[in-house]
Amino acid sequence: SYIVPAPSRIFAAFQRGIERQIYWPHLRATIEAMVVGYAIGTSLGIVLGALIAEFRTVERIVYPYIVSLQSLPKIALAPLFVMWFGYGLTSKVVTVALICFFPLVVNTITGLLSAQRDRIDMVRTMTATRWQLFWHVKLPSAAGHVFAGLQVAVVLSLIGALVAEFVGADRGLG
Repeated sequence: SYIVPAPSRIFAAFQRGIERQIYWPHLRATIEAMVVGYAIGTSLGIVLGALIAEFRTVERIVYPYIVSLQSLPKIALAPLFVMWFGYGLTSKVVTVALICFFPLVVNTITGLLSAQRDRIDMVRTMTATRWQLFWHVKLPSAAGHVFAGLQVAVVLSLIGALVAEFVGADRGLG
């Protein structure tokens, strides 16, 4: 019964934990790592994806590194982040941000490059600037892709936060 307790005992212990309110600080720490890492990772992913899609020089310089980092298992980097940043919130946020970053980069690039050629040509004939073309044509057409990436990143942020907590488990909170 010590190794594999009965489900009724597990439920009773869980209920006692809720009554004693021992889960809330840990839940707060996990949510904090999720939200901060999600915000940082998705913001950087959208910005870098837009830069890669819009500027060939940035694509040639940065994209090979993005592809090589994408092939690495991000979860395997969590112990390295704990060694670099310690057991606190920072290592968890970096892990979550890295995991959330890639879906947004890929989806932003795909969305921006999938803008309809006819619309781009029409706006160019109206002497639109590059910024106007980006803001009024490319970004709205990429919105579906970006939101799909944000949706995937939400799930990945929870996975990243939990893995980072298991890897960097210490005696404190989070």
